[in-house]
Amino acid sequence: MSRKKKNKESLTDAIPVALPPSLASHVELYDTDPDKALGRLHQHMRRRGNDPVGYMLLAFMYKQAGDQKNALESALKARIFAPGSLFMQKLPYFLTHPDRFEAWITEKRKSSAVRVPDQNEFLKDIDNLIDTLSDASPKNIRLRDDHEQAEDHVEATNRMADKIATETLASIYEMQGKTEKAVETYKLIAMRDPSRSKYCDEQITRLQDMANLG
Repeated sequence: MSRKKKNKESLTDAIPVALPPSLASHVELYDTDPDKALGRLHQHMRRRGNDPVGYMLLAFMYKQAGDQKNALESALKARIFAPGSLFMQKLPYFLTHPDRFEAWITEKRKSSAVRVPDQNEFLKDIDNLIDTLSDASPKNIRLRDDHEQAEDHVEATNRMADKIATETLASIYEMQGKTEKAVETYKLIAMRDPSRSKYCDEQITRLQDMANLG
């Protein structure tokens, strides 16, 4: 089904940061053909891997298209893969609270440029990120903001953050060749959410088969 933009603002105007040329071309395409732009950006991301700036752009594209679920999921991945960026840390929350997002961006523009991490910056902090996600109980992995979050939908946002953060941790372990830790993480996911047991069992079997082949 074709995606239609929900407002008249172009994606170029909606993104408050400068993008590298390799990503800027996708923004220009989105303003004329959203579906084609999303498809090409997904292809780009498959080649680039865990690129936080790419995930940020995906989040804005999905938000512009009115797809809040995929926008939030992409924003959470950008946050996870750029642990040193204040902008990325706040992005998931601001996507669900656009009024506060616009206020924050306006304030940042007055004081200084919004910081976007270097393409490979997240690699410097990946071990610390793994330690943080491993040591914290998944129930404590939460979107945080200075404002009091009393709205009912925040709980749903937090549950999604838990799931994506934990699955991302499993993926990081797999990329690093830490198969046993990846398996343990999928077991944890299955224990916390029995409805995902079949999926987790499939991932565990796949990882164990890969380990045996190695």
